[in-house]
Amino acid sequence: MKIKKLISFFFLTLFLTGCSVGFTTSSGDDGSTEQPPTVENVNTENLIPIGSVVKLKGAEKPVMIHGYEQQEYGSEKLYDYISVPYPEGHIRPDYSIFFNRVDIEEVLHVGYVTPEDEKLREEADSRLKEE
Repeated sequence: MKIKKLISFFFLTLFLTGCSVGFTTSSGDDGSTEQPPTVENVNTENLIPIGSVVKLKGAEKPVMIHGYEQQEYGSEKLYDYISVPYPEGHIRPDYSIFFNRVDIEEVLHVGYVTPEDEKLREEADSRLKEE
């Protein structure tokens, strides 16, 4: 019985180790790969993923990004991001924080990245940079 448990544990460990191998994405037919953005290499001159947690200049509390290219109700101004206080999240609409990429002091966590997200961010970024 101990041998079966030991073998099961070994295969489970092997499987989980294989799942934790570094994440890379292929960027085309040339076979090159690029690492997804991390806290160390994220470029805040471009839009960063939804779910990212950032510290804003002059703010005490971090915020979590939950939208791009947002207009505050009753305002004509278009912002790069809409966010909520972290870790509380959405409390009510008047707790939403609108800000632009230049307001980011530090990226504390980078959100989930998918090809669909990357495409959406590139399109929104293009529109925002046109203004």
